Amino acid sequence: RFKIGGFEVQFRAQRQRTTSRTQTSQQVDPGLSRDRKGKSVETDPLRLALAECHKLLLENKDLKKIDFDNIPEEEARKQTQKVAVQIIKLLETDGKLGQVDRRKLLDQLLDEALGLGPLEQLLADDDISEIMVNNADDIFVEKRGEGMVRATVRFSSDDQVSLIIEP
Repeated sequence: RFKIGGFEVQFRAQRQRTTSRTQTSQQVDPGLSRDRKGKSVETDPLRLALAECHKLLLENKDLKKIDFDNIPEEEARKQTQKVAVQIIKLLETDGKLGQVDRRKLLDQLLDEALGLGPLEQLLADDDISEIMVNNADDIFVEKRGEGMVRATVRFSSDDQVSLIIEP
């Protein structure tokens, strides 16, 4: 558990099952399907593009040269955005983006690279008082007027969850 502003974020190593969570957990996420072994397989074009962009961003030599610990946050965002835009244009030229919303892709890529990934939009929602992350695609929020509900966002992988919770 840790606090960000007025929010409390909780990561759970093991799922705690309750009747309401079990029912909510069984909802189908349209961006995921299961392979023959029952493993989640990403099918959402935005999330697939995001994963590819994130991979290319991590491999970028220009960004590897920057000491992000010693530059202002605004400069880090500017430098990262410059490279992210180049990557998106490259994938667009290669025809790999299809109908993906480029602005949304850029915003989510920057949130992943510089912030708390998909949690950023949850933290911006004034109706959310608590966030619980069980794994990459199992996120719940305590929402005013609705109680505990499954979030519509998810991390690209469990590795991304680990990167956020480890200092």
